[in-house]
Parts: sequence; C-alpha cells; structure tokens
Amino acid sequence: MTMIASTLPRTVLDEARHQVETYCREFAKPDVDAVREAVEAVHRLTGTLGELVDRIREHAPSAFDGGNQHVGEELARDLHATRGCLTTAGLLVAPALDDLRELTDTTPGVGTR
Repeated sequence: MTMIASTLPRTVLDEARHQVETYCREFAKPDVDAVREAVEAVHRLTGTLGELVDRIREHAPSAFDGGNQHVGEELARDLHATRGCLTTAGLLVAPALDDLRELTDTTPGVGTR
C-alpha cells in the first residue's frame, strides 16, 4: 500500500485552512452575488471535506496495531458521524443556495424577485 507523505496535512490542508480564514476576514459588506458565491463555495467545501473524511475513515483504522485497534474502531465511528454532519450541512444549505441562484440569475425574467 502506498502511503501519503505525512507532510500533506501540514502543507496542502493547512494552506486550504489559511485561505478560508483569510476569506472569512475579508468577507464584509457583501452584495447578493458575493453571498451566493460564498454559499456555493461552502456547499462545495463541505462535499469535499466529506470525501476526505470518507478516505480517512476507510484507511485510518489499519494504522493502529492490535493493542490499539479499539482506537481505530472508535475513530471510524467518530468519522462516520462527522461525515453525517457534513452531509447534513450540504443538505441544509441547498434550498438557500437555490434561492440565491434564482435571485442572482441574469436570464431575462429571472432573478427579479
């Protein structure tokens, strides 16, 4: 089995977190288009994080030896719950995202609420 270098979380994922933190600080007085774009990004991000959680859940338990196997099993259960929360987040924001898309649609006769 090929293992991902242990520096991945400290590089790619930390950079992603940093970019989100920067965006949070800069998100001020948005118009409707900016809100829609932000909500779309959150929607995509929760989906992507869910995929990452699935991959971790799939592979992490094998990282624990026999004496600590219970830790891997508990981790898998916790990650399953985390995945459920991320899925729920996407489902909760979807109706608002539909409304925002309708409000910001530039097609004639649409987006004129």
